[in-house]
Amino acid sequence: MINIAAAVVGFLSVIGLVWFASKGDPEREAEESARAFYDVHGRWPDEPAA
Repeated sequence: MINIAAAVVGFLSVIGLVWFASKGDPEREAEESARAFYDVHGRWPDEPAA
């Protein structure tokens, strides 16, 4: 019985880790977006236009 419970917990843990990894990192995506803006415009998005 304990082996079945351990298998279920292990399976759910793997599913949880896959779900967590698939969400992505919003902070990293925002940084990449800001760098793309800098490449096009030559300034950071939060800087005023010159």
